[in-house]
Amino acid sequence: LLVSHVNKEEAEQQLLYLAMAQTLLEKVTQFLLKVRGDESRQRGQLKELQEGIDRQAEESSRWRYQQVKTLLTREFQKNMISRWTGLDMVYIRLEHLRDLAELCVLEAKG
Repeated sequence: LLVSHVNKEEAEQQLLYLAMAQTLLEKVTQFLLKVRGDESRQRGQLKELQEGIDRQAEESSRWRYQQVKTLLTREFQKNMISRWTGLDMVYIRLEHLRDLAELCVLEAKG
């Protein structure tokens, strides 16, 4: 009875871990796509400014873009650290349940 309960918990924890890992990968992908899109738009804006030969506006645009990109990257990193910590905690729990299941099986055999 205890073995089946531990196995059920282990399976649930494994599903949770996989779902969290999938979400983490999706968030990374979304961030990378957003950054690529932003960089593409920035290149287009810089090209327009270069054609207008407004160096001050061009430099100002580059500086603003870098500031925004830096802030977005920092926020993304904080978010990913939080998600990674949660994922790590679920993995530790999963390993604990696996060890417990193994002990239960050994005890049942003994």
